[in-house]
Amino acid sequence: MRKSPLNHTGIGSYPQKGVIMKKVLRLAEVKALFDSELVFETRDCFLVKQFGKYLPNLVFVLSKEFSLDKDGKPVSPIKYVRDTDITDDLNLVFNGDPKILFGDYWISRKGSRCFRPKSPLEAKHLLVKVSWGGADETHGSSG
Repeated sequence: MRKSPLNHTGIGSYPQKGVIMKKVLRLAEVKALFDSELVFETRDCFLVKQFGKYLPNLVFVLSKEFSLDKDGKPVSPIKYVRDTDITDDLNLVFNGDPKILFGDYWISRKGSRCFRPKSPLEAKHLLVKVSWGGADETHGSSG
């Protein structure tokens, strides 16, 4: 018997170009994705606490639905990107390699600094990460 080339979505063995596959993750999967026990689940989101010497000291507020890569594995929504057009327009001098993440920033009622990653068109804020050649970066790298 020959296998059907269509998958359960009916669009073939692979998603069509431009189709973003998503999956609702469980708490254990998100903890594994971030390799952290500082992940908490609420009714409608995950809270990922990133505190420490080389971390942003923020609580990232993430949707329970994560995009999947081409292999069907979840992709972290906390992805800093290098965009020199934007960082150059900030009129700031960075002693390192700046990368940015679009989203919304606020301080919660309990005093936690929170950031929810969003698309550049929906975001109200910009989080800037400057790699200065410390523990996780190669000193002087530009690639």
